[in-house]
Amino acid sequence: TSQSSTYYGAVSSRAVDGNTDGRFFKKSITYSYSSSAWWQVDLGDMYFIEKVTVFNRRDCCAFRLNGCKVAVLNDRSNTVKSITLGTVGDSKDVPFGNAEGQFVKLSKTGYLVLGEVQVYGTNANVAFRKPASQSSTRFGCDASRAV
Repeated sequence: TSQSSTYYGAVSSRAVDGNTDGRFFKKSITYSYSSSAWWQVDLGDMYFIEKVTVFNRRDCCAFRLNGCKVAVLNDRSNTVKSITLGTVGDSKDVPFGNAEGQFVKLSKTGYLVLGEVQVYGTNANVAFRKPASQSSTRFGCDASRAV
């Protein structure tokens, strides 16, 4: 994980630690602030993203997550699909309809404070960029072209 800045020791990895408590003093939130604040997770491979569940801060200032943009990015960091949130409440399910991506990025102007981010999906292509072989080659058409 990474984020545009870190305040009060509230590091980016807190958003994927499994703790949905959402309280600052329980060390459960991320905290970033800038004119273009962002937080991002690299899933390590391409996946079909069904939905992203965003958990808000619960001990104060929950309104700060309203209007946040949630985006799925491909392996080249290009936006595949993005959704701007309205009012979030304690948590919000954000449907992505199996958008194919490797990164999930949240961004907004000002404060970006997250309790937890959960990404649900399946592998997009489990053979992508994996070693391949075949019985023979001809005209330079090796097996790696298939994946």
